[in-house]
Amino acid sequence: MLATYDVGEYSILNSIVTISQLSKGCDPEPIMLLHYKVAELNNYSSNRPNNVEITKMATQLAGIVNEFADRVQTKKNMSPTYCKAKMDIIHDTALAIQKASGSKWR
Repeated sequence: MLATYDVGEYSILNSIVTISQLSKGCDPEPIMLLHYKVAELNNYSSNRPNNVEITKMATQLAGIVNEFADRVQTKKNMSPTYCKAKMDIIHDTALAIQKASGSKWR
């Protein structure tokens, strides 16, 4: 049995999608906010019964965001082109997870 639609999960995903959509630069504030929101998503989703699909995708997203946040904190290789590309990957990944979450049976 698969987990059903959950408004809390969808809301967290909506925040991640929106932050990544509006933040294309190397500003550390939205990147660290994404780091926080993705951790929140992982904690929330992983404790829902029968939610393996979203949990796996959220874990993959966390890997991308955590690597980006680590680079921001250490200021390693942070060109504007790199930041935009990374944010686009985060946005596309989060949007795919949001679509999967939103399509769950209600």
